[in-house]
Amino acid sequence: MTPRDDDTEWFRSSTWNDQVAAAFEVKLRRARAGSRAQYLHIQGLHLVDQDDESAQTVGLALLRRVIDEHGASDPMRALWARQDLALSLVRRGRSDEAEPLLRDLLEDRHSNPDGWRGDYGVLELALAELLQHRGTADELEEAEAWLDLGEADIAASGFLRDLVLRFLVARARVARDRGDLDRAGVFAAEALAVGDESSPPLSRHPAVGRVELHADLRRELESIRPV
Repeated sequence: MTPRDDDTEWFRSSTWNDQVAAAFEVKLRRARAGSRAQYLHIQGLHLVDQDDESAQTVGLALLRRVIDEHGASDPMRALWARQDLALSLVRRGRSDEAEPLLRDLLEDRHSNPDGWRGDYGVLELALAELLQHRGTADELEEAEAWLDLGEADIAASGFLRDLVLRFLVARARVARDRGDLDRAGVFAAEALAVGDESSPPLSRHPAVGRVELHADLRRELESIRPV
């Protein structure tokens, strides 16, 4: 996401400097106490999605503030911030920081499934991807177990074709790295089929769940798929 010229809301700034930060803090203090966690969360998410690394750093810090300052008063918002922080760290390759956050979230998710109010399947997938990347035998076994746990939830979100593709790619890589080439080939073929879909998954929202199969990933999947 690139900075916009139409940042009309004070809690959705795409750029950050001392002046913007000072104005944000003034307005945050004036906001209703019950809304402050939401404003911090929205602004944090907006910044972590920017291309500028310094803005991303501020965004991560704002997400941590939601957790630290509002965990007791707004536990639901703090849960969402914990999840967004963990996934943002994963996207930036900061796996050492992301892993304990993912594990804490997954412990909450599976110890109290009826009370869970976060995302479904995404956290299991993110941890499995992290473990597959490291690639020891024990970590690959654990990665497959997490993918098994998240499979039904990913299937229930099947209209998000980009998420389905990501899941199938993870399945193919884990199976390949564990030496199960037949199974890896099946997942790779399924991933390529999803990657070749041309129709938007939601006609009214064509950008939601849209698949992008980049050339390097296509070559990797074709190398796994049986001829």
